[in-house]
Amino acid sequence: MALMDEIHVVEREEQPFYTVETLARRLAVTTRTVKNMIRDGEIASYRFRGCRRIDKADVDSFLANHRDERRQAA
Repeated sequence: MALMDEIHVVEREEQPFYTVETLARRLAVTTRTVKNMIRDGEIASYRFRGCRRIDKADVDSFLANHRDERRQAA
């Protein structure tokens, strides 16, 4: 059996929600920054049974609204 026959590709299903920690990693900021963004109403979150979750659609919308379209003059 060839080595390539033994390699299995595992597709990861994208999660519909972020935790504060996973969103902080995605945005390359601290968890405190994410918590402040939630507190200040910049991004929506859901809290249930002591868990806070942020919807991926809300993150995508937040990022689209904060895109900096300015171009640097060469």
